[in-house]
Amino acid sequence: MQFTYSPTVPAFYATMLRIDHTTFNLTWDSTKGQTVLVVQTPYGKSPLDQMEAICEKMSAASLAEDNYTEVMPNIWVRLVTAAQKVRNKGCPIRCLASSYTVFCCETQGDTCLVHAPQGPRNVSVDIPAQMNFSVQRQTTMVKSGFLGLGAAREVDTGFYSLTFLDPCPPGYQDGDIFFTMGGLRIPVTRAMLEQKVVYFKTPAPPMPETQNTGLQLLQR
Repeated sequence: MQFTYSPTVPAFYATMLRIDHTTFNLTWDSTKGQTVLVVQTPYGKSPLDQMEAICEKMSAASLAEDNYTEVMPNIWVRLVTAAQKVRNKGCPIRCLASSYTVFCCETQGDTCLVHAPQGPRNVSVDIPAQMNFSVQRQTTMVKSGFLGLGAAREVDTGFYSLTFLDPCPPGYQDGDIFFTMGGLRIPVTRAMLEQKVVYFKTPAPPMPETQNTGLQLLQR
């Protein structure tokens, strides 16, 4: 299938992209019976000025059916037919802390025309994510005196525990959260988030960071 970015045609529209808070799927209003293209980009980034290149990459790619395909770095696309929209009650998001944009498609033989929106408003939605965490210094009680018969006292172990209080966000990418220790950047993986508690041997409390503007880290 050849994909071509086409000028706006009023008869082929997709608009009012939004999250259905019952299913947490994307939903939209569009020309009846038409397939739409959903484009996922980094949070706050619009694909509008890259659509010709995206369509060119789509033409050369093997697109997954009923799923997202990465066609350019950090740009994922998914075609959604009218039947799939009904069956799936919209379109599942790939991950949080991302932006999504919808385009109406028109098939002409072996060519799929991806129509430009009638305006930039109401065709995109930004979906943030929030991750709560807590940090705790790890200590142990040690008895003093001969044979440990004296009073117990609290001793620092040199470790800190970091607890992630929320479930791992859907589609989390390893390294979206990271630590900087001793000049080294340590990525937080999905496995670490699913483990919930991570221990660090460090003289200072470990503080997670992110460069994803759609991911908010809150210490509790």
